[in-house]
Amino acid sequence: MKYMLALLFLFSTLATKAQKGEVLIIDSLPPQGILLDKGWKWHAGDNPDYAKADFDDSSWESIDPSQDVMDLKQISKEGKIAWLRLHFTIPKTDEKQLLMIVKHIVASEIYLNGKLVKKLGEVSPEYEKEEKYSPIREPVVIELDTMETQVLAIRYSNTTGWKLNQYVGR
Repeated sequence: MKYMLALLFLFSTLATKAQKGEVLIIDSLPPQGILLDKGWKWHAGDNPDYAKADFDDSSWESIDPSQDVMDLKQISKEGKIAWLRLHFTIPKTDEKQLLMIVKHIVASEIYLNGKLVKKLGEVSPEYEKEEKYSPIREPVVIELDTMETQVLAIRYSNTTGWKLNQYVGR
């Protein structure tokens, strides 16, 4: 089966207004993929409703998660749980999967339209239970939904702050 390739760099096109915020319109996918650096929303706190496709994130702050984490003023350097969300559409094609390359030094959970598709480490507000993970060589394959607009939601934690040597690499 063919894969569409999108590059997603967490912590290291075209957008239009939709009913509940911005929607990234991906009208073509070049062979080398694309960097998902526009259209993201960020919010501190933890609520399982944040994963849902119909959750209204229009009041959330815009963020470019492809920037170095030390340059992201929105994100506290103290650990806590927060969410990122991206609404996007892709061209109608025969490909039903999205391949993402994820780079981060936190623990995360990736949701598509409210469904958990991948856990990278163990997200927790407690230091003893959190397991950071660096998935640098592990692509994430996501089965696309039939919905016209897809919602990618990422829940992450970083209880120890931004100490680069405190992650689990597999």
